[in-house]
Formats: sequence, C-alpha cells, structure tokens
Amino acid sequence: MTDPPNEYQHSLTAYFSLWLSHESPTLRTRLTEGTFLVSLDVTSLYTNIPHEEGMNAVCRAYENFYGDNTPIPTQSLREILKLILQENSFEFNDNNYLQIHGTAMGTKVAVAFANIFMSSVETEILSHSNTKPLEWKRYIDDTEKSLNGVTKL
Repeated sequence: MTDPPNEYQHSLTAYFSLWLSHESPTLRTRLTEGTFLVSLDVTSLYTNIPHEEGMNAVCRAYENFYGDNTPIPTQSLREILKLILQENSFEFNDNNYLQIHGTAMGTKVAVAFANIFMSSVETEILSHSNTKPLEWKRYIDDTEKSLNGVTKL
C-alpha cells in the first residue's frame, strides 16, 4: 500500500489510482463485466458557477448544517457572498476588469463555494436518476463513478 499523495502531488491520476486500489474495497469486489468506470471534468467550474445558484446552494448547506443555531443570519451570509462575488476586480495586461460571472480562483471562498455548488448539483442529478452509481468520488470538479447494469451511457 502506498502513501496517499501529499499536498504537492495533486495528481488526479494518483488520486483515482488510490481510490481504485485500496481505498474502496467494496468497488474492487463489485467490478464485474457489466461495470462502467466513468470520469467527468467540469470545464472552467469556478468561472461558470451562476452567482444566484451558488449562493442558494451555500445558504441551503449552511442552514442544513447549523439548523436553527446559525452563527450569523443566513441573509447576512448571502449578502457577504454577494459582495465577494460581485466586487471581484482584477488586472490583466495593465487593464482593470470586474468579473461578473462565477468566482475567481484566487479568492478564499472559491474552493468551498465550488465544492458546495457541485455537491448541490450532484444531489439534484442523483435524486432524478434511475441508475445509481456504485461509487461516486469527486475532487472539486473531477468526478469518477462506477455504474453496474447500464446498457448505454
């Protein structure tokens, strides 16, 4: 058994290799002739998250996690997120720009925002899907899943 990749080895191949080798004994026993391994990548996730949908997903997750004991009101969280998302300016080639869609990769909220949004999208997709994956793994915008009994993808 190899050590998992450290913080400097963010190799998706290594991540999924570990997943397929020893981190998922249930998957190893279920890989049969009819099993499909599917890998997906969301193109330009950070810059393609609609602000309103992303804020809704974060606020739902916040309320689900804290219930009635939220540290700050949900509306305040929404206003903070709106400020972060709508007031994101940057400089490129000596020109100033205001990013009006998605989130910038460099902001401190970007990774959590993207993960919560993706979790919301996955939950919605899986709740309406007749075919449930045996396993579903995601690292931010890259997913790996295994499906049994699928005749067509």
